Amino acid sequence: MTKGAALSLAPLRSIQSLRGIAALSVVLFHISQWMPIPAGMTGTPSIGSAGVDLFFVISGVVLWLSVSQRDQSAKQFLLGRVIRVVPAYWVATLVVTALVLIDAKNMTAAHFEPLHLVLSLFLIPHLNPAGEPFPLLPVGWSLTYEALFYLIMAISLWRKPSNPLIFVTMALIGCWMFGFISSEAAFLIANPMLTEFILGLLIGQALLSRALPGPRLSAALLVLGIGLLAAQHAAVTDFGFWRALVWGGPSALIVAGAAGIEASGRWPRLALLEGLGEISYSLYLVHWPVTWLLGRHWLGVHDLGYGAAVIAISIPTAWLFWRLVEQPSLKALRRRFELEPAGSGPIVGS
Repeated sequence: MTKGAALSLAPLRSIQSLRGIAALSVVLFHISQWMPIPAGMTGTPSIGSAGVDLFFVISGVVLWLSVSQRDQSAKQFLLGRVIRVVPAYWVATLVVTALVLIDAKNMTAAHFEPLHLVLSLFLIPHLNPAGEPFPLLPVGWSLTYEALFYLIMAISLWRKPSNPLIFVTMALIGCWMFGFISSEAAFLIANPMLTEFILGLLIGQALLSRALPGPRLSAALLVLGIGLLAAQHAAVTDFGFWRALVWGGPSALIVAGAAGIEASGRWPRLALLEGLGEISYSLYLVHWPVTWLLGRHWLGVHDLGYGAAVIAISIPTAWLFWRLVEQPSLKALRRRFELEPAGSGPIVGS
Protein backbone atom coordinates (compact mmCIF):
# COMPACT_ATOMS: atom_id res chain seq x y z
CA MET A 1 0.00 0.00 0.00
CA THR A 2 1.18 3.49 -0.80
CA LYS A 3 2.40 5.50 2.17
CA GLY A 4 2.95 9.23 2.27
CA ALA A 5 1.81 12.60 3.50
CA ALA A 6 -1.86 13.43 3.72
CA LEU A 7 -3.40 14.68 0.52
CA SER A 8 -3.89 18.40 0.15
CA LEU A 9 -6.75 20.11 -1.63
CA ALA A 10 -4.38 21.28 -4.36
CA PRO A 11 -5.15 19.57 -7.68
CA LEU A 12 -3.23 16.35 -8.24
CA ARG A 13 -0.85 16.95 -11.13
CA SER A 14 -1.71 13.56 -12.61
CA ILE A 15 -5.42 14.41 -12.58
CA GLN A 16 -4.70 17.78 -14.14
CA SER A 17 -2.73 16.08 -16.92
CA LEU A 18 -5.53 13.57 -17.51
CA ARG A 19 -8.00 16.45 -17.79
CA GLY A 20 -5.93 17.86 -20.61
CA ILE A 21 -5.82 14.48 -22.34
CA ALA A 22 -9.58 13.99 -21.91
CA ALA A 23 -10.40 17.40 -23.39
CA LEU A 24 -8.05 16.89 -26.33
CA SER A 25 -9.56 13.44 -26.90
CA VAL A 26 -13.04 14.94 -27.24
CA VAL A 27 -11.69 17.58 -29.63
CA LEU A 28 -10.16 14.84 -31.80
CA PHE A 29 -13.46 12.95 -31.75
CA HIS A 30 -15.36 15.93 -33.10
CA ILE A 31 -12.67 16.51 -35.69
CA SER A 32 -12.98 12.87 -36.79
CA GLN A 33 -16.69 13.38 -37.45
CA TRP A 34 -15.72 15.66 -40.33
CA MET A 35 -13.12 13.29 -41.76
CA PRO A 36 -13.74 10.81 -44.59
CA ILE A 37 -14.83 7.39 -43.30
CA PRO A 38 -11.77 5.07 -43.23
CA ALA A 39 -11.74 2.23 -45.74
CA GLY A 40 -13.48 -0.89 -44.52
CA MET A 41 -15.49 0.94 -41.83
CA THR A 42 -19.21 1.69 -41.79
CA GLY A 43 -18.85 4.87 -39.75
CA THR A 44 -16.43 7.27 -38.09
CA PRO A 45 -14.37 5.85 -35.18
CA SER A 46 -15.77 7.22 -31.93
CA ILE A 47 -13.12 6.20 -29.39
CA GLY A 48 -12.19 9.86 -28.82
CA SER A 49 -15.58 10.30 -27.17
CA ALA A 50 -14.22 8.20 -24.28
CA GLY A 51 -12.66 11.45 -23.07
CA VAL A 52 -16.06 12.17 -21.49
CA ASP A 53 -15.93 8.86 -19.62
CA LEU A 54 -12.47 9.80 -18.36
CA PHE A 55 -13.88 13.15 -17.22
CA PHE A 56 -16.68 11.41 -15.30
CA VAL A 57 -14.23 9.19 -13.41
CA ILE A 58 -12.06 12.23 -12.63
CA SER A 59 -15.15 14.09 -11.41
CA GLY A 60 -15.89 11.32 -8.94
CA VAL A 61 -12.33 11.43 -7.61
CA VAL A 62 -11.99 15.16 -7.08
CA LEU A 63 -15.50 15.70 -5.73
CA TRP A 64 -15.00 12.94 -3.17
CA LEU A 65 -11.66 14.41 -2.11
CA SER A 66 -13.30 17.82 -1.82
CA VAL A 67 -16.31 16.82 0.30
CA SER A 68 -14.19 14.50 2.46
CA GLN A 69 -11.52 17.08 3.29
CA ARG A 70 -13.54 20.28 3.53
CA ASP A 71 -16.32 21.06 6.00
CA GLN A 72 -19.14 22.54 3.93
CA SER A 73 -22.90 22.58 3.87
CA ALA A 74 -25.04 21.30 1.01
CA LYS A 75 -25.81 24.91 0.08
CA GLN A 76 -22.14 25.87 -0.01
CA PHE A 77 -21.30 22.80 -2.08
CA LEU A 78 -24.02 23.41 -4.66
CA LEU A 79 -23.24 27.11 -4.87
CA GLY A 80 -19.58 26.31 -5.42
CA ARG A 81 -20.44 23.88 -8.21
CA VAL A 82 -22.82 26.34 -9.88
CA ILE A 83 -20.18 29.07 -9.77
CA ARG A 84 -17.60 26.70 -11.18
CA VAL A 85 -19.66 25.33 -14.07
CA VAL A 86 -22.56 27.59 -15.03
CA PRO A 87 -21.20 31.08 -15.93
CA ALA A 88 -18.74 29.82 -18.55
CA TYR A 89 -21.32 27.37 -19.89
CA TRP A 90 -23.92 30.12 -20.20
CA VAL A 91 -21.54 32.38 -22.10
CA ALA A 92 -20.56 29.58 -24.49
CA THR A 93 -24.22 28.61 -24.99
CA LEU A 94 -25.25 32.18 -25.74
CA VAL A 95 -22.38 32.52 -28.22
CA VAL A 96 -23.60 29.41 -30.05
CA THR A 97 -27.16 30.76 -29.91
CA ALA A 98 -25.97 33.97 -31.59
CA LEU A 99 -24.12 31.95 -34.25
CA VAL A 100 -27.27 29.93 -34.97
CA LEU A 101 -29.38 33.06 -35.29
CA ILE A 102 -26.78 34.72 -37.54
CA ASP A 103 -25.84 31.70 -39.67
CA ALA A 104 -28.47 28.98 -39.20
CA LYS A 105 -27.64 27.47 -42.60
CA ASN A 106 -24.16 26.53 -41.44
CA MET A 107 -24.96 25.76 -37.78
CA THR A 108 -27.28 22.88 -38.56
CA ALA A 109 -26.24 20.75 -35.55
CA ALA A 110 -27.56 23.34 -33.10
CA HIS A 111 -31.24 24.24 -32.96
CA PHE A 112 -32.79 27.37 -31.53
CA GLU A 113 -36.16 27.57 -29.83
CA PRO A 114 -36.79 29.74 -26.76
CA LEU A 115 -37.84 26.83 -24.53
CA HIS A 116 -34.92 24.73 -25.76
CA LEU A 117 -32.54 27.56 -24.85
CA VAL A 118 -33.99 27.93 -21.34
CA LEU A 119 -33.90 24.18 -20.65
CA SER A 120 -30.34 24.05 -22.00
CA LEU A 121 -29.14 26.93 -19.80
CA PHE A 122 -30.52 25.23 -16.67
CA LEU A 123 -29.10 21.81 -17.61
CA ILE A 124 -32.52 20.18 -17.62
CA PRO A 125 -32.53 16.95 -19.66
CA HIS A 126 -34.83 17.19 -22.65
CA LEU A 127 -35.08 16.48 -26.36
CA ASN A 128 -34.03 19.24 -28.71
CA PRO A 129 -36.19 20.30 -31.69
CA ALA A 130 -34.59 17.50 -33.74
CA GLY A 131 -35.63 14.90 -31.16
CA GLU A 132 -32.10 14.38 -29.82
CA PRO A 133 -30.99 14.53 -26.14
CA PHE A 134 -28.62 17.45 -26.67
CA PRO A 135 -28.77 21.01 -25.30
CA LEU A 136 -28.27 24.01 -27.56
CA LEU A 137 -24.51 23.72 -27.07
CA PRO A 138 -24.37 19.99 -27.88
CA VAL A 139 -21.35 19.14 -25.71
CA GLY A 140 -23.33 20.37 -22.71
CA TRP A 141 -25.10 16.98 -22.54
CA SER A 142 -22.37 15.72 -20.21
CA LEU A 143 -22.97 18.62 -17.83
CA THR A 144 -26.52 17.38 -17.20
CA TYR A 145 -24.96 14.18 -15.84
CA GLU A 146 -22.56 16.23 -13.75
CA ALA A 147 -25.49 18.29 -12.41
CA LEU A 148 -27.30 15.13 -11.30
CA PHE A 149 -24.12 13.93 -9.59
CA TYR A 150 -23.72 17.28 -7.82
CA LEU A 151 -27.34 17.14 -6.64
CA ILE A 152 -26.86 13.67 -5.16
CA MET A 153 -23.65 14.79 -3.43
CA ALA A 154 -25.50 17.81 -2.00
CA ILE A 155 -28.33 15.62 -0.69
CA SER A 156 -25.71 13.50 1.04
CA LEU A 157 -24.21 16.58 2.70
CA TRP A 158 -27.70 17.67 3.75
CA ARG A 159 -28.90 14.32 5.08
CA LYS A 160 -25.53 13.37 6.64
CA PRO A 161 -25.87 9.58 6.29
CA SER A 162 -23.68 7.35 8.43
CA ASN A 163 -21.81 6.19 5.33
CA PRO A 164 -21.85 8.92 2.64
CA LEU A 165 -19.93 6.77 0.14
CA ILE A 166 -22.56 4.05 0.22
CA PHE A 167 -25.38 6.63 0.15
CA VAL A 168 -24.05 8.38 -2.98
CA THR A 169 -23.20 5.06 -4.65
CA MET A 170 -26.67 3.63 -4.07
CA ALA A 171 -28.33 6.85 -5.22
CA LEU A 172 -26.40 6.76 -8.50
CA ILE A 173 -27.23 3.09 -8.99
CA GLY A 174 -30.88 3.87 -8.21
CA CYS A 175 -30.95 6.56 -10.92
CA TRP A 176 -29.39 4.13 -13.36
CA MET A 177 -31.91 1.41 -12.49
CA PHE A 178 -34.73 3.89 -13.05
CA GLY A 179 -33.56 3.93 -16.64
CA PHE A 180 -34.59 0.29 -16.97
CA ILE A 181 -38.13 1.27 -15.97
CA SER A 182 -38.33 4.33 -18.21
CA SER A 183 -36.65 4.06 -21.59
CA GLU A 184 -37.06 7.81 -22.10
CA ALA A 185 -35.20 8.51 -18.84
CA ALA A 186 -32.46 6.11 -19.93
CA PHE A 187 -32.20 7.94 -23.24
CA LEU A 188 -31.90 11.32 -21.54
CA ILE A 189 -29.76 10.68 -18.45
CA ALA A 190 -30.54 7.55 -16.37
CA ASN A 191 -28.06 5.17 -17.98
CA PRO A 192 -25.03 3.17 -16.82
CA MET A 193 -22.62 6.06 -17.46
CA LEU A 194 -23.63 7.23 -13.98
CA THR A 195 -21.60 4.34 -12.58
CA GLU A 196 -18.42 6.02 -13.86
CA PHE A 197 -18.83 8.58 -11.09
CA ILE A 198 -18.89 5.66 -8.64
CA LEU A 199 -15.58 4.38 -10.00
CA GLY A 200 -14.13 7.82 -9.33
CA LEU A 201 -15.57 7.87 -5.80
CA LEU A 202 -13.87 4.56 -5.03
CA ILE A 203 -10.54 5.79 -6.38
CA GLY A 204 -10.87 8.96 -4.32
CA GLN A 205 -11.56 6.92 -1.18
CA ALA A 206 -8.57 4.70 -1.96
CA LEU A 207 -6.43 7.82 -2.20
CA LEU A 208 -7.65 9.07 1.16
CA SER A 209 -7.09 5.65 2.72
CA ARG A 210 -3.68 5.31 1.06
CA ALA A 211 -4.95 2.02 -0.33
CA LEU A 212 -3.80 2.45 -3.93
CA PRO A 213 -1.06 0.05 -5.07
CA GLY A 214 2.60 1.03 -5.30
CA PRO A 215 4.25 2.59 -8.35
CA ARG A 216 4.85 -0.61 -10.34
CA LEU A 217 1.34 -1.99 -10.09
CA SER A 218 -0.10 1.50 -10.60
CA ALA A 219 1.97 1.85 -13.77
CA ALA A 220 0.64 -1.53 -14.91
CA LEU A 221 -2.94 -0.35 -14.32
CA LEU A 222 -2.24 2.82 -16.31
CA VAL A 223 -0.76 0.88 -19.23
CA LEU A 224 -3.60 -1.66 -19.14
CA GLY A 225 -6.23 1.07 -19.24
CA ILE A 226 -4.53 2.81 -22.15
CA GLY A 227 -4.14 -0.51 -23.96
CA LEU A 228 -7.80 -1.44 -23.55
CA LEU A 229 -8.89 1.89 -25.05
CA ALA A 230 -6.26 1.74 -27.81
CA ALA A 231 -7.49 -1.71 -28.79
CA GLN A 232 -10.85 -0.12 -29.56
CA HIS A 233 -9.48 2.57 -31.87
CA ALA A 234 -11.49 1.22 -34.80
CA ALA A 235 -14.78 1.10 -32.89
CA VAL A 236 -17.55 3.04 -34.64
CA THR A 237 -20.11 3.11 -31.83
CA ASP A 238 -20.32 4.22 -28.22
CA PHE A 239 -21.65 0.75 -27.24
CA GLY A 240 -24.81 2.11 -25.66
CA PHE A 241 -25.48 0.44 -22.31
CA TRP A 242 -22.06 -1.24 -22.43
CA ARG A 243 -20.20 2.05 -22.64
CA ALA A 244 -19.61 2.31 -18.88
CA LEU A 245 -17.81 -1.03 -19.04
CA VAL A 246 -15.82 -0.81 -22.26
CA TRP A 247 -14.84 2.85 -21.90
CA GLY A 248 -15.53 3.67 -18.26
CA GLY A 249 -13.61 0.62 -16.97
CA PRO A 250 -10.36 1.44 -18.80
CA SER A 251 -10.78 5.11 -17.85
CA ALA A 252 -10.93 4.11 -14.19
CA LEU A 253 -7.77 2.01 -14.60
CA ILE A 254 -6.00 5.03 -16.12
CA VAL A 255 -7.06 7.37 -13.32
CA ALA A 256 -6.26 4.86 -10.57
CA GLY A 257 -2.89 4.11 -12.12
CA ALA A 258 -1.94 7.77 -12.54
CA ALA A 259 -3.12 8.67 -9.03
CA GLY A 260 -1.24 5.71 -7.56
CA ILE A 261 1.97 6.73 -9.29
CA GLU A 262 1.63 10.29 -8.01
CA ALA A 263 0.76 9.13 -4.48
CA SER A 264 4.04 7.19 -4.49
CA GLY A 265 5.93 10.31 -5.56
CA ARG A 266 6.82 9.02 -9.03
CA TRP A 267 4.57 11.11 -11.32
CA PRO A 268 6.67 13.20 -13.76
CA ARG A 269 6.18 16.91 -14.34
CA LEU A 270 4.19 17.31 -17.57
CA ALA A 271 3.90 21.07 -17.87
CA LEU A 272 2.17 21.16 -21.26
CA LEU A 273 -0.49 18.62 -20.29
CA GLU A 274 -1.03 20.32 -16.92
CA GLY A 275 -1.48 23.63 -18.71
CA LEU A 276 -3.98 22.02 -21.06
CA GLY A 277 -5.73 20.55 -18.03
CA GLU A 278 -6.01 24.02 -16.51
CA ILE A 279 -8.00 25.26 -19.51
CA SER A 280 -9.72 21.92 -20.20
CA TYR A 281 -13.22 23.14 -19.30
CA SER A 282 -12.91 26.15 -21.59
CA LEU A 283 -11.50 23.92 -24.33
CA TYR A 284 -14.41 21.53 -23.92
CA LEU A 285 -16.90 24.37 -24.30
CA VAL A 286 -15.38 26.38 -27.15
CA HIS A 287 -13.95 23.70 -29.42
CA TRP A 288 -17.37 22.61 -30.69
CA PRO A 289 -18.34 25.88 -32.44
CA VAL A 290 -14.76 26.18 -33.78
CA THR A 291 -14.89 22.63 -35.15
CA TRP A 292 -18.31 23.12 -36.69
CA LEU A 293 -17.77 26.53 -38.25
CA LEU A 294 -14.37 25.59 -39.66
CA GLY A 295 -15.82 22.31 -40.90
CA ARG A 296 -18.67 24.01 -42.73
CA HIS A 297 -16.42 26.59 -44.37
CA TRP A 298 -13.37 24.41 -45.03
CA LEU A 299 -12.43 24.28 -48.69
CA GLY A 300 -11.68 20.84 -50.05
CA VAL A 301 -11.37 17.52 -48.22
CA HIS A 302 -11.46 17.48 -44.44
CA ASP A 303 -8.01 16.03 -44.00
CA LEU A 304 -5.21 16.28 -41.44
CA GLY A 305 -4.82 19.93 -42.36
CA TYR A 306 -8.37 20.58 -41.20
CA GLY A 307 -7.72 18.75 -37.94
CA ALA A 308 -4.52 20.69 -37.31
CA ALA A 309 -6.35 23.96 -38.02
CA VAL A 310 -9.12 23.13 -35.51
CA ILE A 311 -6.56 22.36 -32.80
CA ALA A 312 -4.47 25.42 -33.65
CA ILE A 313 -7.54 27.66 -33.31
CA SER A 314 -9.33 25.88 -30.45
CA ILE A 315 -6.51 25.87 -27.91
CA PRO A 316 -5.68 29.61 -28.10
CA THR A 317 -9.40 30.41 -28.18
CA ALA A 318 -9.89 28.26 -25.08
CA TRP A 319 -7.02 30.03 -23.33
CA LEU A 320 -8.58 33.42 -24.09
CA PHE A 321 -11.99 32.17 -22.91
CA TRP A 322 -10.38 30.83 -19.71
CA ARG A 323 -8.51 34.10 -19.15
CA LEU A 324 -11.34 36.51 -20.00
CA VAL A 325 -14.49 34.59 -19.00
CA GLU A 326 -13.97 31.49 -16.88
CA GLN A 327 -11.38 32.74 -14.38
CA PRO A 328 -12.74 36.30 -13.86
CA SER A 329 -16.32 35.08 -13.32
CA LEU A 330 -15.13 32.37 -10.96
CA LYS A 331 -13.03 34.73 -8.84
CA ALA A 332 -15.68 37.46 -8.75
CA LEU A 333 -18.49 35.12 -7.73
CA ARG A 334 -16.38 33.41 -5.09
CA ARG A 335 -15.65 36.81 -3.55
CA ARG A 336 -19.29 37.81 -3.84
CA PHE A 337 -20.51 34.71 -2.00
CA GLU A 338 -17.47 34.42 0.29
CA LEU A 339 -16.55 30.93 -0.85
CA GLU A 340 -13.16 29.33 -0.36
CA PRO A 341 -11.23 28.48 -3.54
CA ALA A 342 -12.14 25.02 -4.71
CA GLY A 343 -9.55 22.34 -4.21
CA SER A 344 -9.94 21.04 -7.73
CA GLY A 345 -10.17 22.59 -11.13
CA PRO A 346 -13.28 22.51 -13.29
CA ILE A 347 -15.04 19.23 -13.66
CA VAL A 348 -16.50 18.28 -17.09
CA GLY A 349 -17.46 17.16 -18.64
CA SER A 350 -17.44 18.18 -16.49
